[in-house]
Order: sequence, then structure tokens, then C-alpha cells
Amino acid sequence: MWSDLERYACKSLLNELINEDNCKIDIFLTDRHKGIRCDMRINHSNIEHEFDIWHISKSLMKRLKTLDKKYPDAFLWKTSISNHLWWSAQTCHGDEDLLVKKFTSVLKHISNIHEWYEDGELVKCEHAPLSNDEQRNKLWINENSESHVALKKIITAKDFIKDLAHAKHFILTGRLESYHNVRLKYMPKRIHLKYNGINKNAPKNIVPVTKPDLDELKAKRFSKFSSDK
Repeated sequence: MWSDLERYACKSLLNELINEDNCKIDIFLTDRHKGIRCDMRINHSNIEHEFDIWHISKSLMKRLKTLDKKYPDAFLWKTSISNHLWWSAQTCHGDEDLLVKKFTSVLKHISNIHEWYEDGELVKCEHAPLSNDEQRNKLWINENSESHVALKKIITAKDFIKDLAHAKHFILTGRLESYHNVRLKYMPKRIHLKYNGINKNAPKNIVPVTKPDLDELKAKRFSKFSSDK
């Protein structure tokens, strides 16, 4: 009996897709589940295992939260760091080394350093030059301060950087999660269903709502609201 249903479901899905449906899978996207990660590494090393950047960002925000009380100046940069993480993944063009370099460059930016040498090459921030007012209004963090050291430990943590490399293709699970939200209408979590029952009750096709559909729906609601008045 499997105690880890998420891992079991993932394993069953991959076996069905590969062995029964003869699917060739190049990239497989999941969250950062340790069991699934282990299975992918051992049993499906030929498939590129990708993580949803949202889950990585969520993990990073949880780590940055630990700075709140002792290093509030570093904690104030949390939103900018999160935005920088998403931007780095989106613009690395599938290059994991470039992704890591882009993301860790935020440690220079928060110290008001926008040009520096790295491995003998000049590196620059990709944003436009900051005005004098922008520079004065930012709460920069000195590179030699305890706040910067604490922040650097989080951003350059080996386990985090290792996971970050799995987000180089910037693939998201938003559409799948939207499908699951609709799926709950037909299969509420409070009702226990066996595997065959799940397949039978699951909506096979969900028609996407287009803008004309939304406009029509809004018009009907407005018409009903007007008549009620």
C-alpha cells in the first residue's frame, strides 16, 4: 500500500504514457516533491525534470521570511527579489548557468552596484540607469553588512541553486491547476472515489471561456440586474 499517493500517481502516469500510449516525453514538469524527484532521477534519467517557478518562488519567500525580525532592511527587498527570480527564469533562454548568474546578480543590485567584473568580464544590470532620486530613495544594503551576509546565504544556498536549475525553461502549471479547480466541481475532495470512478467522473474536455463568451455573460448579468431594479 502506497503511503505517498502523489508519488504513486506520478509513477503510474509516466508508466501509462510511456509504456501504453508510447509517448516520447522530453520534459516533465512537477512541483519540488522529493519522492518524485528521486523517481525521475533513477527511473527516467532521459527525461528532463522541470520545476514550476511558482513553487521555487514560494520556497524562497518562506526562507526570506526568516529575515523579518533580525534583518528588516534585507527583508524589505523580498518583493524585488521575487520579481527578479521570475525575470531571470523567463529570460535565461533555457540556460541554467545563465539563470543562476542572473538571479544571484541581485546581490550586487541591492548594494547599488550595477557594474562589476566577474571572471575577468564586465557584467552589468540590464535595467535602465537609475536616476539620482531613485538612488536616494532606495534602501541599499552594504555588501559588508550582516544583513547582506544573511541574505547571501539564502540566495546562494546549494539546495536552492540546485532546484533553481530545474526552472530554466520557465514552464508553469497554471492551466493544469485551473483544470483541477473545475475538476473539483465533479469530484469534491470530501467524497471518496476509487480509481475507475475518478476516471469516469473526471471532465474529459473543458471548453475555454473566450472573451466574447465573457462579454455575453456580463451583458446577461447586467440585463438581469437592470430588470430587477
